[in-house]
Amino acid sequence: MSQHVIYAYDPNAVPQWAYSSFPIGCFGVADDLDEARAEYGDAMKLVAEDFGAIPKSIEHVEQRHPLGVWIRVRADASGAERQSAAKALWETISARGIEAATELGRFSRTGTGEPTVIVCLPSDLIGSVVDEIDEGESFTTALVYPDPQNRRDLIWVSGLGRIDIDDEPVELIDQAGLTLKSTMEDFMRSSGMTPDRLASGEHVGPTALLVPA
Repeated sequence: MSQHVIYAYDPNAVPQWAYSSFPIGCFGVADDLDEARAEYGDAMKLVAEDFGAIPKSIEHVEQRHPLGVWIRVRADASGAERQSAAKALWETISARGIEAATELGRFSRTGTGEPTVIVCLPSDLIGSVVDEIDEGESFTTALVYPDPQNRRDLIWVSGLGRIDIDDEPVELIDQAGLTLKSTMEDFMRSSGMTPDRLASGEHVGPTALLVPA
């Protein structure tokens, strides 16, 4: 497992930024993202002094929507594409209201107790997404397909986690015919949904994929 750090922004909190990491645990709050990154970096330097070299941290940034659901994206080379997808999801929640926010939280069982959606790219490997999920957690995941011709965004929602989810449809990764090297779009297709079917308005009930620790 890689080292992951999550920077969380809540405009109604004081301070507005918080950070947490795993598997090496580090927690704190800050007034802005730069300060949060600096504090986390200093903490990891101390860890390295005591325990030797540690893996480079993979960053994630999440923000709380006014309706209570958190939207998370990975901060990597595809950051702009991820942010665009997150914006589309954010606007969809805003337009559809609390019902959409509640639906997005159905597969989320996080350590914080807050419903959280990981916005993925279709090409993301299942293994890379699972790696940012700690033991005992499950997250809602979302794929966004822009449809500029019809001036809309197509969104496919599912779940991915390391624990079973009560009262929700869950399938083991091997039972779905998938591996950690399968992509998130492979996961979507294994559920019976495709981009074309999504565009046509067909509905396939969302499901969650269980990847045991």
